[in-house]
Amino acid sequence: MDTNPTRQSLHVSSIVDIGNAIDVFTTNAPTPHNTHAMQTRAKSGIFKPKAFHITTTIPTPTSYTEASKYPEWRNAMCEEFNALQAQGTWSLVPQHPSMNIVGYKWVFRIKYNLDGSVARHKARLVSKGYHQLDVKNAFLHGILQETVDISQPTGFVASNADPSLFIRSVGSSLTYLLLYVDDIIVTGPDSSDISLLKTQLAFEFQISDLGPLKYFLGLEIHSFPIGLFVNQAKYLNDLLHTSGMISAKSCTTPMSPSLDLYTTTPPFNDPSLYRKLVCSLQYLTFTRPDIAFFVNRVSQFMHKPTVIHFLAIKRILRYLCGTPTLGINFRKASSSSTEAEYRSLATTTVDLYWIRQLLCDLHVPVKTSPTLWCDNASVVSLAHNLVFHARTKHIEIDYHFVREATC
Repeated sequence: MDTNPTRQSLHVSSIVDIGNAIDVFTTNAPTPHNTHAMQTRAKSGIFKPKAFHITTTIPTPTSYTEASKYPEWRNAMCEEFNALQAQGTWSLVPQHPSMNIVGYKWVFRIKYNLDGSVARHKARLVSKGYHQLDVKNAFLHGILQETVDISQPTGFVASNADPSLFIRSVGSSLTYLLLYVDDIIVTGPDSSDISLLKTQLAFEFQISDLGPLKYFLGLEIHSFPIGLFVNQAKYLNDLLHTSGMISAKSCTTPMSPSLDLYTTTPPFNDPSLYRKLVCSLQYLTFTRPDIAFFVNRVSQFMHKPTVIHFLAIKRILRYLCGTPTLGINFRKASSSSTEAEYRSLATTTVDLYWIRQLLCDLHVPVKTSPTLWCDNASVVSLAHNLVFHARTKHIEIDYHFVREATC
């Protein structure tokens, strides 16, 4: 137990990745200064995540008999039953011998907040339809006597790149809706359009407005004036619990430089566990690019993992034990509009040179130099200033010829 009353809090700094234009947050933990001789965990550089739940919450039941023992699950089942009744999902009828009765199953799940506390207990009643048939091109078997021309529906149009993304265009305003099963993200530049869309969805379906985006599919989103910080701290905490590594001793690197993954060792006795952990780590790399290379290495042996490969995964999990809150910071790109308009200015200048040369070939005199107007003060300043700045060094040199054409 750490009894040091003077432990200092963690300080966060950012390391800028120029190649991907993202900031990977790192944690610097200073060694506390005190007068006693006790060797504490903080002095030894051991920092483990705190487990707020798991051992204090009620278990997730697997049957109605188990769930009926707890008032939280009884309330969740009543809420599900009332919702099904309100939607007119079923009607109770006497059982007949000719009926093919489909079984049912209660599915229970605990929803957590970002800090690990219990948000609510969720119960779903589902039918056990294990067999299904599909008739290919069922609607094509009917004979249509006439030609029917149908206009494209207005409102949302599915994205060609992502079938789960829908785009709504009303005048010059755009609203984006991202759908995954029953989880929805709505965003757009106009808050009134977003509120209107929420009202329309609530009129058709029973939805819960969770407010600003904070958690989606294991991703924790923290909004700041300068950008967004995205991490997967809760997802990582659950992964460490399920893998039994929550209490493991942390390490400072995700893989040992002397480790040879091609060393001959006995086969790992649970290949399915190995594949499950690799897939979980692959999902974690969305916000943890610092482990992407090492996860790629261990994923190359999923067909036949050995003991040394599993030890490599445990090393990655131990590294994650000491860095549970790292993530990616997406900052606002303040130079994007300047760079885009500067490139457009150079392209337009090329066209003006071509037009002037064409007029000269046609013996049409051009008495004055053409004037190219630009309403971006940053672009005008960049075109007149011959000094290279740190934020414009990445622009190709051939675009800077616009400075030679500036009088």
